[in-house]
Amino acid sequence: MKNIFRFILVTSAILMIIFWVYPYLNIVEYSEKESTLLTYAGFESLIPHSNILYWSILCVWLIICVALYFFIPIARTVFLAMVVLEVVTSLFFGYLVLTPVEATLLHLLTLSDGALLIIAYFTSVSSEFNNISNKVN
Repeated sequence: MKNIFRFILVTSAILMIIFWVYPYLNIVEYSEKESTLLTYAGFESLIPHSNILYWSILCVWLIICVALYFFIPIARTVFLAMVVLEVVTSLFFGYLVLTPVEATLLHLLTLSDGALLIIAYFTSVSSEFNNISNKVN
């Protein structure tokens, strides 16, 4: 189960990086209509868009992933808190406009977050986070 947890975690981290970087890659050339539609992402957001916040969130998620990989006890709790915070703050980020690729990545990330939480709290992996040798002094 430990190997499955780590596999999902690494896969999730890779998908997360792709999801975050994808809008900047300009892989697909969109029509004028599609480009206009994509500009509505974040419309009526109560939280202003900030590149610093955008990239900081990715960095925090990746740090949490590394800590989860090494079963640092606080990482599991912080991961749960970040998932809950993500759900709550999504209510304030305005309209979500995604390309089909971005939507697919987001669905996979959501599924992997759920799988990681279930495995981290309700399987034998849970005991790895309680192991005293994993605690940061």
